[in-house]
Amino acid sequence: MVEQSIKLLNKQMDKLKEEDFDLEAWKASSVALLGRVFGINDLKIKQIKEIKMDFGSWSLRDTGASRDPLGSCKKQGKEILRMAVDELKAFGLPRLDESTQLKKALESELTVSQYNSLNKILDKQVAASLKSKEIIQKLESFGDKKLATILNFLLQGE
Repeated sequence: MVEQSIKLLNKQMDKLKEEDFDLEAWKASSVALLGRVFGINDLKIKQIKEIKMDFGSWSLRDTGASRDPLGSCKKQGKEILRMAVDELKAFGLPRLDESTQLKKALESELTVSQYNSLNKILDKQVAASLKSKEIIQKLESFGDKKLATILNFLLQGE
């Protein structure tokens, strides 16, 4: 899983070199990827979201109008992704908090309709005992093999 994450992050860095580069599209896909690898509250996501091209007259005046705003954004993005790759190489995948880990397990192992049906129950405003009963029934309807796969994902992180 670490190798796959590194490969995807390297692909994101390669997109920075494309001729038809779109900063906002790149930022959106980078945020999604970093969120999946490091969790949605990771600082690197905030840093990517804050990348903006600065065309202000002050910034152009201060640099003698030779500054390349898009190039600066690409440099920032590359450094953030390089830092993410280095972090994965040094420490491996981060241990996500339990709710994030459970959500990842459910998303990866359930079909979209199964996941949505479970979320509908979770969103209901009913007594906890009734909600628990419905959740258990729904999970049982997915079958033992599906539950075993989800449990394996939670225990091993994949």
